[in-house]
Amino acid sequence: GSLLATRHLKDTQDFWSNLCWPLYEDSNNKEGETEDGRTTELKAYILRILASEVYTWKGKVAPEMSKVLDKICSESSTSLKTWCHDAMSSSAKESSANQTAINDETIDLEKIDPMEDTNLFLQSSWKIFLLVLTKDLPSCFSPAACNLTFTVTIKKLMNVLRDDPPPVRLTLLLSETAVTLNRRWQTKCTANMVELCKDMATVLDIVSSASWSSIHPRSRVAIIALALSILRSSQFKLDASEEPSVLATWLAPTVRILGLSFRQAENQLAQGNQACIDLQISELVLSLLQTLISRFTQDRSWLSELHHEASIQLLLAAASTCCKHKVAANFVKKILQLLLEIASSQSGTAALLTHELAQQLWLPVSDLPTTADTEWHDVLMMTVEFATVLLRTGRTHALKTTITAMALLSDKLVADLVKIKTDIKSVGDCVTIARLISLLSNHVSLWRAEHLPSLMVMYRCSCALIHHSSALLMRPSYLGSLLKVSQGSGTEEDTARCRKISTTSSVPDTELESLPPEAATAHSQLLDIALSCLSLLLALSPPLSGLLKGDVMLDPGQWEPLLSLSFGNPTLEETEEESSYGTLLALANTCVRSLTRDHARSPSPGRAGLTTPTLGTRSSQLTLDTPEKRQLNVVLEKSITLILCQSIFTLSHSSLASRDKQLLKREIGAELGSITDTWKRQFSSRHGGKSPAPSSASSRSAAVRSPLSASTPARGKSPLPPGGGAPPSPSPQPGIAVDCGKRSGGSGDQFMRFVANLISNVYK
Repeated sequence: GSLLATRHLKDTQDFWSNLCWPLYEDSNNKEGETEDGRTTELKAYILRILASEVYTWKGKVAPEMSKVLDKICSESSTSLKTWCHDAMSSSAKESSANQTAINDETIDLEKIDPMEDTNLFLQSSWKIFLLVLTKDLPSCFSPAACNLTFTVTIKKLMNVLRDDPPPVRLTLLLSETAVTLNRRWQTKCTANMVELCKDMATVLDIVSSASWSSIHPRSRVAIIALALSILRSSQFKLDASEEPSVLATWLAPTVRILGLSFRQAENQLAQGNQACIDLQISELVLSLLQTLISRFTQDRSWLSELHHEASIQLLLAAASTCCKHKVAANFVKKILQLLLEIASSQSGTAALLTHELAQQLWLPVSDLPTTADTEWHDVLMMTVEFATVLLRTGRTHALKTTITAMALLSDKLVADLVKIKTDIKSVGDCVTIARLISLLSNHVSLWRAEHLPSLMVMYRCSCALIHHSSALLMRPSYLGSLLKVSQGSGTEEDTARCRKISTTSSVPDTELESLPPEAATAHSQLLDIALSCLSLLLALSPPLSGLLKGDVMLDPGQWEPLLSLSFGNPTLEETEEESSYGTLLALANTCVRSLTRDHARSPSPGRAGLTTPTLGTRSSQLTLDTPEKRQLNVVLEKSITLILCQSIFTLSHSSLASRDKQLLKREIGAELGSITDTWKRQFSSRHGGKSPAPSSASSRSAAVRSPLSASTPARGKSPLPPGGGAPPSPSPQPGIAVDCGKRSGGSGDQFMRFVANLISNVYK
C-alpha cells in the first residue's frame, strides 16, 4: 500500500515543485527573519529524498523532477546561493557534547542526528545530494555551478582547519566532499587554476604546521587525495611559465607532512598493525611528492626541501626497516617509486649516492624470502630498476654501488631469469634484469675486477636467454598461443600447438609470416632481452675494429671464443649456457625476414623450409619508420657484429683445427651472404633495379649442413677472458663505422655493404 501511495503522489501534477519549494526560499534576504531549526531540518530531508530518488532510478527521473533538479543546481538558483551562504557563515565550532574523538573510526556522516546539530545535518544532506547527482545525473551542473560549489567547499575547508582544534565531523565532511567533487568534475572545478593551487598550498601548510595531530585520519586521507587530484588536474590548466612558482609553495608542507605521516606509520607498524590507515596516508603522501617532483624541471627547487628535512635518509631507513622485518611491501614499493623519480635527475642521483645504499637497500632486499608473494617480488624488480636508473644517470659515479647490487642480488636474479622457460608471463621481469646487465656490460672490465662470479653467472644466463628468445621469436604464432594458454584464454588448438612445437625443432611454414596481435608486446620484449644480452657478449668479444687492424692479435691470449661451432636452429626444449653460431644466425635471419617480410624470399637457401613468403603486389623500399623495425634492425646489426667478431677471432686462433676453420668459413659466408643479398634486393627495388642472384656462397649452404648436423664440433675454452688480461673498451659495437661511413637515412644500408665486403675478403 505504501508503494502505491508513493507512486500516486509522484505522479501527481506539480508534486516535485510543491515538495521542493522550501529550497527556493531565500530566508537570508528577508530582513529581520532567521531560519529556525525546523526549516533547516526540512530542507535537509528534502535533499535526501531527491538524492534517494535519483539513486534508486540511476538518473532516469521524471521530466518534472528533472526540471526541479535543474532549477536547484543552476548557478543562479536561490537554493544554491543559500547553501553557499549557509556553508560559509555556519559556525565551525562543535559543542563539547558533540566533540568527536580524533581516532573514532565509527563516524557516519550520513547518520547525523538533526536534534544535535541541525546545520551539520543540512551540510551532510547537501553532500549526499551533490555526490549522487554528480555520478548519476551529472548534466544538472553547468561549469559555472561546478566552479561555485567547489570554490565554496574549499574555502570553507580552509576556514575550519584554522580553528583550534578543527571540528572533526565538519572537517571530514568538507574534505571528503571536496575530493569527490574534484575527481568527478576535474577541470570544471575552477576557472582560475593558479588561485586554486594557492588555496591548496594554504590547506597543506595549515595541516603541516599545527593541526595534523588534531585532524581525523579519514580527513588526512581526503586532504592528501584532494591535493593529488588537484595537482594532476593542474597539468592541463597551468601555464608552463607559472607552474614552477605556483607549485613551489607545495614542496615545504608536503615534505613536512611526509615526516609526520612516517612517524605515525612507524608507531603502528611497531605494534604489528599493517592494515592501519596511517600507512595508507603515508603511501598517499609518497605519491603526492613523487607527482610533485615530476613536474619540476629544475632539480634544486625540490632537492633543497628534501635536504632540509633529511627526507632521503628517512625514505631509505623506512624501506630498509620494512624489508628487514618483512612488513608493508606496498609501502616499500611506494618508497622505491619516489626514489626512482629522485634518481632520474643528475642532482638527485648525486644525493642518493652519498648514502650507503649497499647497507640500507641492497642487503635488506637480498635477504627477502624467495616466495611466490608477488608484492615482495615487485619490490625486488623495482630495486633492480632503481639500480638501473642510478647507473644510467650517475654513470661511473654509480658504477661501484650498482656492481655491489648485482653481486648481492645475483642469486635472486638468476632464479627470475630462468623462470621464462616455464612461465612466459615472467618476460617483463627478464627485460628489467637484462637492461641492468646491458648497462653494466659497458663497464665489463671493472665488473670483472670487482666481482667476477656475478659476471660469469650473468654471462651464462645471457647465453641461455639469447637461445630461448631466438627460439620464441622464430615461432610468433606459437608465442601467441603460449600467451593465451598462460592467461587461461587458450583454445584446444592453442594447447595442441604448444604441446606439439615444444617437442620438435622444426618450424611450420607459416610460423614466420604472421605475428598475432596478442603476441606483439611479448615479441618486442623478447627482442629487448636479446638486444641486452648481445651487448654483454659483444663487451666480452674483441672489438671488430681491432680485429681488422690486427691490434687484437698482438695479444690474443686476453680473448677466448664465446660461440660454439654448432649451426642448428635453437629449440625450445634445450637450454644452452654457451651461445652458438646457429643461434645467432637464426636470430639474424628472423630479424631480416621480419624487416623484409612483404617483399623478400627466404634469405637462406639452407633454411628454405622455414618459410615461403609471398611477394608484395606493389613495389616499396625497405624503411625503418617504426620503433619495431628500428628495434629489429639494431638486433640484426648486433647479432651480425658478434658473429663477425667471434668468427674472425676464431679463424685467426691457431688452436682450432684446419677442417673446422674451413667449415666455419663456408657456413658463415653462406648465411651472411644470404642476409646481405636479401637486404640488397630491398634497396635495389627503390631504383627499379633487378634483384641480384643469390651469392655463390649461398648455394654451398645445403652441402655443408648435413655433415655439420651429424658431427660434434669442437668447443672453445672458458667463455670469459683470463682474469689477468684487460680487454679494450667493452662498449657495444653493432654497426661500427670501420670504413663503412655514415649510414644513409639510418637504414643500415652502409653497414650491410660493409658486411658484404667482409664476406668477399674473409670468408671466400
